[in-house]
Order: sequence, then C-alpha cells, then structure tokens
Amino acid sequence: MLSFRTVQANEIEAVKDLWAYSFGNDEPFFSRYFKEMYSPALTCGLFLHNQLIVCGQVRTHEIMLRGKPRKCGYLIGITTHVAFRGQGYFKQWMQHIKTWMQEQGYVCAVLVPFEIGAYKPFGFETCYLKQRLTLPIQALTGKLHTTMQEVLNVSELKNIYTQYIKPYHGAIIRDQTAWDYAFLDLAHIQGHAYRIADDSGYVLYAIHDNILKVREMVYLNGQARATLFAFLKGHIGQVTKVVMELPASDKTIFTINDGISPTRRNVTELLPYASGLVLSVEEALDGLEIPKYLKQSVIVTIGENHYQLSAENGILSVQPSMQADEIMMSIGAFSQYYFGAVTCEKNLFLQKILPKMDNYMVEDYL
Repeated sequence: MLSFRTVQANEIEAVKDLWAYSFGNDEPFFSRYFKEMYSPALTCGLFLHNQLIVCGQVRTHEIMLRGKPRKCGYLIGITTHVAFRGQGYFKQWMQHIKTWMQEQGYVCAVLVPFEIGAYKPFGFETCYLKQRLTLPIQALTGKLHTTMQEVLNVSELKNIYTQYIKPYHGAIIRDQTAWDYAFLDLAHIQGHAYRIADDSGYVLYAIHDNILKVREMVYLNGQARATLFAFLKGHIGQVTKVVMELPASDKTIFTINDGISPTRRNVTELLPYASGLVLSVEEALDGLEIPKYLKQSVIVTIGENHYQLSAENGILSVQPSMQADEIMMSIGAFSQYYFGAVTCEKNLFLQKILPKMDNYMVEDYL
C-alpha cells in the first residue's frame, strides 16, 4: 500500500539512511543537521507498506516577490531509495508535495536542481541565475579603508544583509534559523566569516586546494567592495585563484584587472541556479501593486485554470474565470514571469504588471 505523509519522530533513522546514501554523512555536519535543523513535521515521505522510499524536506522561508513577503517552501534533500528508483515513485512524491504545500498555504516553492530541467515536468523553471568569477588572486585590486573583524555572532550580519538585498527581487528574508544554518554550512566547509568594522559589508569564504572560494560577499558601496577585495588579496601567499559567486547583475567584473594575452586571465560565467514554481496564482497576484495608469481586464489561462485579471487604481484583482482567452501559458512560464526571470514578450499588459527583475539568492545550503 502506497501512502504520502509527514514522517514521525521515530522514523528519523530511515530519513538519515536515505540522506546518507544520496548526499553523504560527513561529520560533524550530518549529526548537527539532524540535531539542530531537521524537522519531522516538514519532512514528507512516500511509504510503500510502511517503508520510506522517497523523502524530502521543506524549509519554510519568507521571500520578497513583487514587493511583498511570500511564504515559500524551499525543497531540499529530495531522494529516492536506491531499490525503488526509475519506477515512478519520485514523480508521485512530487505531485503529492505540491498539493501538500498548497494545503499548508505556501505561495511558491524553490529548489536548486541537481540537473537543469529535472523538475521541469512538475512546473519548476529556472528563475535565478548566478555569476561565477574565476580569477588569479593578483587580479583583485582594492584598498583597506577600514579594519576587518572576525564575525563572532550571526547577529552582526543581519542588518548588512537586509540593506544589501533591498534593490534585489526574490531574496530570502533570513530568520534566525536561516542564519544558524548558513553558519552550520560554513563550519562544514571549514570556512571563515569577516565583516568590515563599519558594517558596510562582509564576506563568507573557505580555502581549499590553493583556491579561495567566496561563499557570499555583501557590500553596501564601492568603498566597501574595495575593502573586501584588499582583504581577500591578503591571502596571496596562501592561494593562487579566487572563485566568487555573485548576483547575475553584479558589476564586480568591471572593477577587476584582466589580461587577454596570451589567453584571457579571468573567466566569467553566467549559470542557471535555482528553479521556482508558483503554487497559488490567486494568492500571488491578487492585491499586487501595479502602475496606476493601467485600467484593463484580461482573461489568462495558466496551466488548466482560467483567471480574470483586472487593473484598477494601481491594484490588481484576480478572480477565477469559466472561459478561456487567447492568453495561454504553462504554470512554469507564469512562474518565470512572476519571479521576474523573464518578461512576457507576447502581451503588453503582462509586461507592465510583471516586469523583469534583478533576482538574488545564494541559499543552496538551505
């Protein structure tokens, strides 16, 4: 008999076994995660005759989308028991988890896929890109405008992060749990955290195999960025390369020395990152603030459902409709429009209410 439900507290060993087989059980991360961060109430499993064969966890966050914090489910640790792979159980779990999140009031969901397109059949589409810079450490230029201090408590970074994400769309509003887990992840990779003394920026990074990898770099102005660069360049005797992962729209690349002879020295990549899915179209759109000059009503078919969108006095209202119109799209396409990854080029009204945005997210550890 096949059933879907949240796991019980006494089933933690079955969850651990699936996690360890798929993702490893490196210590101390493994034990600390299941002691400090794991929640059976947010771990959903597919059971065959009471045996756990598929499970995944939903981390609950608020995410800033279209000017409002939205309840978002961040899916992690999705895995199928090796003896039951390729038999359609993962597909059934995905169908169940979407329904479960809708019932729990989640407006949207995000995940970082192991392979781009793996979750496309379930409506997830790429909604976040990231910029990866790989460069010799000598390419960094900057000046220490003030001192750097080791971060002793995550509370030292909260205000800096909050200010940094204001211009961006789709950013997670980090609560204490999110910060705790970020530093658990940092400890797992034997990383370090330093902030600028005047609270204008910080950097989370790790050093392995002569490479300094920047996990997260946050700065509030150009002077802060120059200070962080100078701090990182201070590792010139320890590493040969620096790898940074930054928002897709970040302009850091324009401030870094480069060379093109005999070959280009710096490598810049724009990579697909996180995928998103809107779980409730009505909750996502109803009450949305839009340009006040828009006075229009259209019918849009999203997936198998029809909606009447009406613009009046700078507010969008949404009602179910019994009829279809010529504006039709998949839930995946709508999710990309709503998350601001792309704009709807085929309809001017949708372009106006859902313009393209600069997205930011680095929580692949959440």
